Amino acid sequence: MLTTVHLAAAAVWIGALLYLVWVGIVRGWDNGFRSALADYARLALVLVVAVLLTGTVSGLLLVSPSQLLNTSFGKVLTAKLALVVAVCALAAGARRRMAEAAPHSLIRVEASALVAVLAVTAWLSVTQPPRDAQAALPFAPPATGDAITVGGRADQIGIAATASTGQVVLRLTAPTTDLQRDDSRTYEASLRLADAAGRARTVALRGCGEGCFYAPVTWKNGANLLTVRTAAKGWGGGKETLRMMWPIRPDTALLERTVKAMRAVRKLTMHEQVASDAARMDVAPTRLEVTGDEFVDSEPYATGQAAQTSRFTDAEGHTVLSLGYPGERLALELTLDGQDRVLRETLVAPNHFIRRSFTYPEPGEAD
Repeated sequence: MLTTVHLAAAAVWIGALLYLVWVGIVRGWDNGFRSALADYARLALVLVVAVLLTGTVSGLLLVSPSQLLNTSFGKVLTAKLALVVAVCALAAGARRRMAEAAPHSLIRVEASALVAVLAVTAWLSVTQPPRDAQAALPFAPPATGDAITVGGRADQIGIAATASTGQVVLRLTAPTTDLQRDDSRTYEASLRLADAAGRARTVALRGCGEGCFYAPVTWKNGANLLTVRTAAKGWGGGKETLRMMWPIRPDTALLERTVKAMRAVRKLTMHEQVASDAARMDVAPTRLEVTGDEFVDSEPYATGQAAQTSRFTDAEGHTVLSLGYPGERLALELTLDGQDRVLRETLVAPNHFIRRSFTYPEPGEAD
């Protein structure tokens, strides 16, 4: 609204003044021109007040007084303000001289100065205003290059961390209930990052939407440990440490082989723990006998595809395949055996946490 009023008032002010100059040239600055000048003076007073008020308020919204001479945007804005003050002085001088004669010289200078104001305004429009480096973003920045999502739970709050070159995006999810129609919550988060050498530092987070936090990060090769402290109004939060392996090594072919290997298993034993908060992960696992097809068909990677994949080797020498589905805030970690079958699986979804381990019949053992 401020910008619309400011530009409209300035356009009428400048347009009317340029038209007045043209009329003066055509009519030789006669008495008819002086009458038109008097009408313009009354209109210009209202326009000038509107331009000054809206321009001042708009400027204060973009820069503080201390930034006027310390930033590029502030310096250009200061130059524009100085020109506007000069134009106002010329207009005031022309108004005082109207009773004596047509102040055509002042009017020409005023018109030229207003054209200069337009030029500075154009320069100002392409100059980046100063911004708070920690101000909230309207939405999460897109991933840069290859990305992977890892997940965890801090009590009742689900955590999905998406890493890509130079950045990490945290997305927090608190449970919903049928009685809680208003899904707006106040989320809080802090982050510490430690590399494989044990060097740790606090990372400043910027908001990027409800339950979303962004930070620039320089990843180190190997295991990067992200310690996330979370809180959400009305729900239990706490601390969770996520392991982010770097660099990312996408391997869609390995996922396809794993799905094929699992479907070839006629029977397997699965030990499963399911919980909606971290405290309930101490319960004894449930033992299930299933076929490979039954297990795979229940998984998000049943088609052999995932939005994100990354392969690494753990401390035991096993191949681990990380899978990420950032749109669903879903993260999986599959520990594989030498036949590309799943030995252990961790699945983190927004509202639950699943751990599974698998045993397979020995060669020659009856199914």
